[in-house]
Amino acid sequence: MLRYQITFLFFFISCLAFGQMNMDSLKAEYAKKKGTEAAAQLLVNISNTFSKNEFDSSIHYAKMIFTATSNKRLHAKADRLIGFAYFNKTNFRKALDHYFLAAKYYESIKNDTLLAQVYNNIGQMFYYNYNKKMAKEYWIKAMGKCKLVKNEIFLSDILNNLGAICWDEKNYKKAIDYYEESAAIDLKKGDMASYAGAINNIGMAYSEVFEVNNDLISRNMSQTYYLKSLRIIDSLPYNIYSIQIYLSVADALTDFEKDGLAMVVIKKAEAKMPKVLNKEYLHFLNTKARVLISNKKAIDAYLCMKRYVAIKDSLFTLESNAQMLEAEARYQNDRQMKEIELQKSDIERKDLKLKQSTIIGYSLGIGVLLLIVIAFMTYRRYAEKQKANQIISIQKEEVESKKLIIEEKQREIIDSMNYAKRIQYSLLAHDEFLKENFSDHFVFFNPKDIVSGDFYWATKKDGKFYLAVCDCTGHGVPGAFMSLLSIGSLSEAINEKNITEPNEVFEYVRKRLIVSMEGQRDGFDGILLCVDKKANKISYVSAHNGPILVRNGVLEELAADKMPVGMGVRDEPFKNYSIDVQKGDRLFLYTDGFADQFGGPKKKKFKYKKLNEILLVNSMKPMKEQKELLKGTFEDWKGDLEQVDDVCVIGIKL
Repeated sequence: MLRYQITFLFFFISCLAFGQMNMDSLKAEYAKKKGTEAAAQLLVNISNTFSKNEFDSSIHYAKMIFTATSNKRLHAKADRLIGFAYFNKTNFRKALDHYFLAAKYYESIKNDTLLAQVYNNIGQMFYYNYNKKMAKEYWIKAMGKCKLVKNEIFLSDILNNLGAICWDEKNYKKAIDYYEESAAIDLKKGDMASYAGAINNIGMAYSEVFEVNNDLISRNMSQTYYLKSLRIIDSLPYNIYSIQIYLSVADALTDFEKDGLAMVVIKKAEAKMPKVLNKEYLHFLNTKARVLISNKKAIDAYLCMKRYVAIKDSLFTLESNAQMLEAEARYQNDRQMKEIELQKSDIERKDLKLKQSTIIGYSLGIGVLLLIVIAFMTYRRYAEKQKANQIISIQKEEVESKKLIIEEKQREIIDSMNYAKRIQYSLLAHDEFLKENFSDHFVFFNPKDIVSGDFYWATKKDGKFYLAVCDCTGHGVPGAFMSLLSIGSLSEAINEKNITEPNEVFEYVRKRLIVSMEGQRDGFDGILLCVDKKANKISYVSAHNGPILVRNGVLEELAADKMPVGMGVRDEPFKNYSIDVQKGDRLFLYTDGFADQFGGPKKKKFKYKKLNEILLVNSMKPMKEQKELLKGTFEDWKGDLEQVDDVCVIGIKL
């Protein structure tokens, strides 16, 4: 979505003249001038050149600046270069330290233009560290400095950042104010691509206001801005905003029930869509499927979502391969039949011409000869037809044979997966084991495929009971492999390494997974509870998915760490959280499969808010009845659509 496109400002005016210089010539020039002020400036240029993609080299040459000169102005440039490199290495903490050093110098010399840039960078670091309050504070400072010196070069981007923050705060009116101010500056600069993006953001914000207030004015304003951004982007060559605008407009038009116009817009997006299988293409497929459903093209929508799932999982099923083989065989058969029909038509044309020639100029003897020729041609045609039929028969037998082979292999694979399912289920927490430790509970476990990437696991050690509910990367066979590896690592941490604290268990498992997956971004989101009945206390660790506590008719979403168990953007230690247990409390643990399921009248996601409302409303009912209500709700919502992910929800009465 365009509103989340936080803009990062980074450049040095003094380096622009050297931007095209060859790196070798820069280094040679530095060697000549080493020990002079000019050499320090060359180090700035070298570091800046490396900053595009070789971040460690950029840091190395920037640090040399501090020993090459005592010039504080160049030191500030070096800090900004180092900060930018650490930002690209996703080490936001170190990046922030160096940006603060640069800001301190620019504050001392009262250079408001450079301060605006650095404040914007600092806001960026806080934003990526999930501290949106501080990000907003520094972006407001950056805006103030830009306005003070009447510098509109960067002001549009900073206003866009502030609009995104206000959106996150659900302050849509203020977000609209920022977006409108940003749009006015883009229009004044003649940057029509950015202007279209800002106009589209305004339309999205009015759409959210309409969702909240349900007033026609907001709806009409939203529609007006959407169509305006569409007209502008249509008139421009392809740019970074093109596809984003097309998709957001198509999605909005579907909400406004302008299904035909939404289909026109999605076709424009498809025409400009780069043929690259990336996240933007997945977003396009998802939006296209929704537009097709609104236009009552259920089959096309199904095919679109099927391609979405295939690309997302990078796994084409055996069934689709079988269909491809059958389609290829049908294509070959059709081609053979067309060739035969062409041959038949050609023979018939020759016969007619021969008969006409006989009537005009030939004698009875020639007529007899013609009959012989016709008889020969008829026999030949018959023989060719027989040969063609034989070829078709052989091809049909080959197709049937291939189909039988595929069906047999499919049965073997399904049998193997069912055996894998038995292995996986033997490692999950058994119902009797859960009953021994909780007076009343339920488990709603509904894998998308035969085997699952979601799992729930439990163990008991030194009088403490541990329960994990986790969602591994992927689903089906890849997800199942990850779940087995994760269960093994959890068991090893608690039962073999004698690690007792939940956060230390996740730290151990994270290290094991990073080593096992050789640095790939595979792992899991989940919760690990530690129930100490003697102390009447529950502690837990949470990666993304926080537990839900219902107490005295009030639902509370408990804290969670926003990072996975595995390699991620953040590598901070996991925190240990605790719950003071009261009699009658209900605790719910779930993965994202239920909330992410598409369905309902508008084929939208179920969402966490609605799931939490159902858990709260039914929380006082027996756990067994709650499970059946959840199961019925999920099936009714999904309807005829395909299940998109594994589902796991566990409820516990404390």
